Amino acid sequence: MKLYFKHVLMHIRSQLEYRASFFLLMAVQVMTPFTSFLGIFFLFDRFGNIRGYTFGQIMLCFGVTYCAYAIAEAFTRGYDSFASLIRTGKFDRLMLQPRPIGLLVLCSAFEMNRVGKLCFAFILLILGVFYSGIVWSFVKILVLIAMVLGGAMMFSGVWMAFAVICFFTIEGVEVTNIFADGSRELSSYPLDIYAKPVQKFFTFVIPFGMMNYIPLKFLMDQASPICALAPLAGLLFLIIAQLIFNLGVKKYVSTGS
Repeated sequence: MKLYFKHVLMHIRSQLEYRASFFLLMAVQVMTPFTSFLGIFFLFDRFGNIRGYTFGQIMLCFGVTYCAYAIAEAFTRGYDSFASLIRTGKFDRLMLQPRPIGLLVLCSAFEMNRVGKLCFAFILLILGVFYSGIVWSFVKILVLIAMVLGGAMMFSGVWMAFAVICFFTIEGVEVTNIFADGSRELSSYPLDIYAKPVQKFFTFVIPFGMMNYIPLKFLMDQASPICALAPLAGLLFLIIAQLIFNLGVKKYVSTGS
């Protein structure tokens, strides 16, 4: 990990060389969750609640999802932009280095300007904590932290697993965006507002419900204590994604560039 943080520091220094561009990009990054949040605000302004969920509870759900997404987007950007490594032949050079290939892909990119999105999402998360109506305890605070970290692992796992597609087509990133960005917007709300097939897919196939909806029910005292362990699915999903990526690396044939 020492090597990884050295690379992160180098990325930060290079991005701060053009400070005006850096802060403009940071401001733009804030607009993505802000416009999505405006949609939620106007929705509640019109209807008052969604399936019995209050504005504060949805804000908590939204904050967890966007915090997790921003963390994953900043630290695992190498997998999100994996197609460029294949297309330019940089991945071939990474494979020649005497370091774990997964670590080198992580080190290949770091987006410090995502901190703007993270800060906005964190503010919404704190507001959701205060206005959700949940009676908080030490255990529930730990579960909330686990929800954010589990979600970050899950988003990272999606990028990692679908990066394998780039071994066969450089346009695989578009498929990844369907699941990563689509899952981000979908999991900003509790899953039980959707149809049953959607709930099952995002609980048992790509288990975003495990990092958000199921532990949220525990926080609201509407589910058994075992649901507090649901965010651990994020770690399991990340491990499976790493195995899939390693399998793709073994099958990879050089670009020849």
